[in-house]
Amino acid sequence: MNLRRWITALAVLAVFTTLATAQITPASQITCVVSAATAPNIRTEGITERVGDVKLTCTGGLAPVSGSQADRATFVVDYGVAISSKLDTTSGNTTASEIAIIVDEPGSLSDTAGTALGIKGYGPDSAVSPCVYSGNLDTLAHAQANCLAYAELTGSGYWVASSSTAIPPATLPFAAPATATAAQNAYQGVVGNGVATNSKVTFNNVPLIPPVAAGVQRVYRVVNVRVTAATAGTVTATVSATPAVNNVSTLSAAGSAAVATAQASLTTAVTTSALSACVTTNLAPSGSNASATMALLKFNQSFAGAFKTRSVALDATANFGYTATASQDLAATESYVIGTSTVANNSESGVFVNFGGSLTAAGIASSGTRLKAVFNNLDKNVTTYYVSVGPVASASANLTTPTGFVVGDTNSIAYAVAQDVGTGNTAFTNDFTTYTATTAGTLLANNVAGATGVTVVPIKTATSSSGVVSGEVVWEVTNMKPSAADTLTFALYAVYGSGAPPSTTNTATVALGYAPTSGSTSSTTATWIPRYTAIASGVSVLSVLPCQTTLLFPFVTNQSATATTHWETGVAISNTGSDPLGTIGTSGTCTLNFYGTNAPPAITTAAIAPGSGYTFVVSNPANASPAPTYSSFTGYLFAVCNFNYAHGFAFVEDDTRSMAMGYLGLVLNDQTSFRGTFTVGETLAH
Repeated sequence: MNLRRWITALAVLAVFTTLATAQITPASQITCVVSAATAPNIRTEGITERVGDVKLTCTGGLAPVSGSQADRATFVVDYGVAISSKLDTTSGNTTASEIAIIVDEPGSLSDTAGTALGIKGYGPDSAVSPCVYSGNLDTLAHAQANCLAYAELTGSGYWVASSSTAIPPATLPFAAPATATAAQNAYQGVVGNGVATNSKVTFNNVPLIPPVAAGVQRVYRVVNVRVTAATAGTVTATVSATPAVNNVSTLSAAGSAAVATAQASLTTAVTTSALSACVTTNLAPSGSNASATMALLKFNQSFAGAFKTRSVALDATANFGYTATASQDLAATESYVIGTSTVANNSESGVFVNFGGSLTAAGIASSGTRLKAVFNNLDKNVTTYYVSVGPVASASANLTTPTGFVVGDTNSIAYAVAQDVGTGNTAFTNDFTTYTATTAGTLLANNVAGATGVTVVPIKTATSSSGVVSGEVVWEVTNMKPSAADTLTFALYAVYGSGAPPSTTNTATVALGYAPTSGSTSSTTATWIPRYTAIASGVSVLSVLPCQTTLLFPFVTNQSATATTHWETGVAISNTGSDPLGTIGTSGTCTLNFYGTNAPPAITTAAIAPGSGYTFVVSNPANASPAPTYSSFTGYLFAVCNFNYAHGFAFVEDDTRSMAMGYLGLVLNDQTSFRGTFTVGETLAH
């Protein structure tokens, strides 16, 4: 026998034996596969965007001793972007967060199914039961050590975690470990954990009980993770895990999963047109004031589900949303069913957990998606600005409103919420509230053309020290349409009082976007969820044209003819706002602007009321006494009158009265201020 061959053969056999051994998972190993429960689209405008849950599905391991204390493991999940979930503001717990790792999908299994499996009240048949710590989680030393968990075997072969050592019953199978209750199944995460970035969350001392039996899985789910989605792209969660203490099983839990895709979610548009201040119809609830439809404000979703409700009810019979009087109060039963990812993506809230301290409402959003319109340089002559309380189909009709709090309705719905005056920030509250009946009104049939039946609410405005009028309104989403991207449209209206009409064109702007935005001065904004980056700059929302008539007198003169004679022009301007046609006229001044060599300086007359007029000669346009010394002048005259329906007549003669002529002044008005029926004289310039 060739010894050299045997040595070679043994060496080859050893290599193959090693390879074969390396490919076999030892029976003692618990293997956890990392996946994403869902990977929703999140908004790049958002800084508290909830990503999909990370799932660790674990199998294998060796059976522990029944009644023995469960092994513990530490899980670390790195999201690669800044985590913005709520943090515990209680002293000494500045990095403990609302993020939780949930064991065995609690609430996803019915009692009937739990009884059949012999795990009623345990695992997927249990409720969410948080491990409420005492002490400083930042030290990590005793994070969840006070939440005991013991491994117990059910008659169906399932290992469960109980809160104390059970006394096995005399016979098997049994419904649950005797004399014990389920151990806590929600463990709080610590953000940062001493590392240089806050993209990581760490869960310390999480119970680790091997699933052991074939076909049995132990599922860990990471919930309530919010991130700042400043740029578009995929958000990936990377998991690592190690046992906290040595036990009979080893742990393999490492991997990555895409948990969200960030993209821009909102585009806005404003449909508007120039508006004359000289309108004559009325807008309720302000009675007889002049008013007008001003603009339509449009918020367009770029992808389905960008607009979300605050929470999602567990069942179709629950109605936690908008009604005429109720607020959107939250209860633990409103949390989405763990394991039902479709519902989870439709809510701003996550899994509701009471960790105590400042996180008694961990997972609960402060509101549904909120949309904001910020107005600037509003016309000071407006008595009241109004917006539609909810979305409109047009300026003349409300959008069909669903009954109650609905997901999957035909349309998304949002309603106006209360707001501050003068600060530029909304007074956010935890409950959804609309304006009461005493501050809102419905447009009636005889109101603004095309606005019949729209429910409106006044915009609260503030005036700066420099006289600039600004205002803000916020709507909150109470119904969402998850199947497709849609648009929410709100109408803007204005009511004009009896004050002096504007003398110059006023252009107001509006900035549309999400609310609240980070960095505002509102005391609640720093902790409000959801929050967003600053909205875009304003665009023109309305141009209010002055209530004016411009008259042109193309030839006026007081030119000297000889050393002793001269020409003179007499001018008469009448305010014809009173007539038998039902016209509503306004008073206003006229500014006389002369053009030509030696032109007199411009003057502004006193107010001219409807039914009266102003007369003068070119040599003394201000009707001064004594009359000023005139200079020879020939040219033309523009009279800009701050009222509608001005008409003028000019009469030119020499002072010997041997020659004379007269003509009507030309009306050069913008057509928006014309009467419904025009005379030839009013349309000469057109």
